[in-house]
Amino acid sequence: MITSDTFEMIETITREALEAHPVWTHYEKPEDRDAILGWGVPVKVLDDEVARYEFCGPQPLYPVLQLDPLPRKRHLIVSATFDAACGIALPGYVLEPHAFGLFAGEREFCFNRNLVDLSARAAARLESALAEKPDRLYPLRFTAGLRTHDGRAIEGTIERFW
Repeated sequence: MITSDTFEMIETITREALEAHPVWTHYEKPEDRDAILGWGVPVKVLDDEVARYEFCGPQPLYPVLQLDPLPRKRHLIVSATFDAACGIALPGYVLEPHAFGLFAGEREFCFNRNLVDLSARAAARLESALAEKPDRLYPLRFTAGLRTHDGRAIEGTIERFW
């Protein structure tokens, strides 16, 4: 688990990042700065991390160190386990309410409620990678083992890929 002593930003979410820490989000100045410093991250460490991303690249992600309860923030990327109808368990993440991603082998499969065509292609690739028919994969049930700022468990069922 990442702590204030091991705080580091990343460019993209990966399976390894989610194994290292269960919740990530995009850095948005200045509101995030105060929260991060409030978790005990040293000013120099935060400033050095922010400086690594001061270019026209992707907005960096940082580990959310407040886990119980999670802060009230949009776009939290939360590690979750997805259980397929056929019994296969897959690691992944949820970005409520819009998206989720699954890892199967070395591949990531991304689904977005607002991008139905992309999600349909990802579903076909996932079904092929797992050698399973859609009716054996869905519904997918997910659980994160964490709660939102208002106490709601982060869990649910996805009937299809949306």
